[in-house]
Amino acid sequence: LSVVQLLLANGAMVSAEDDHGWTPLHGAAFSGHREMVQLLLDKGANVGASDGYKWTPLHGAALNGWEGIAKLLIKKGANVRAKNADG
Repeated sequence: LSVVQLLLANGAMVSAEDDHGWTPLHGAAFSGHREMVQLLLDKGANVGASDGYKWTPLHGAALNGWEGIAKLLIKKGANVRAKNADG
């Protein structure tokens, strides 16, 4: 968490995407890092970001059973009806 805080404090883009369209919020949500999810959202991360397969951070939280993260994302406006490429 402290490394991410340092990066953000020094200009790292909170919603930067990798080659697959994943953002830091995707990684944190899929991995169950609730504090990281909160930090990224507080810094303006796009709660509705979707990757090349239309997966959102909420999809990842739900898939992996991270209920607290899913609730947080929904509270911040995540689309509960978003569909990935598989429907």
